[in-house]
Amino acid sequence: MLGRPFKAGHVILRFMDTEKIFSKLEKIPALKILGIEPISWRKGEVSLRLPFNPGLCNSLGTVQGGFITALADAAGGWALISFLPRNHIVPTVEIKINFLQPVRSDVVATGKVIHKSKRLGTAFIEVSFENSGELAAVAVGTYRIISLDTQKLP
Repeated sequence: MLGRPFKAGHVILRFMDTEKIFSKLEKIPALKILGIEPISWRKGEVSLRLPFNPGLCNSLGTVQGGFITALADAAGGWALISFLPRNHIVPTVEIKINFLQPVRSDVVATGKVIHKSKRLGTAFIEVSFENSGELAAVAVGTYRIISLDTQKLP
């Protein structure tokens, strides 16, 4: 299908149509395990939903921060992918997140590209409560841009 083996942690995109993108998002093992669902997609901006799941909670009954970070990271990476031609991957170089409120309900992460150069892209991500729209966390992610046409995966 892809012509090269899929490497864990990398997102490979060959199609830019929304239906196919949503289909690819829904098949990523880590996102599937967490229950992360695509909500909206447009050039430079992607929104993903994390339904509340008690199995993702810490001892305080709130969603553990690593799962919120994974949601934010995915939204930022996919926002960057929307700017790129087919056959690119965007592994995360760095992500910084500030947790503003404990999460005890469904949240939506919206990633927006704020910078793109030849080799790196940066996205700003807001994680909001789905019902109220209040911010639960904010993040900035930096991603390496790799063309699979010119480079082989490590």
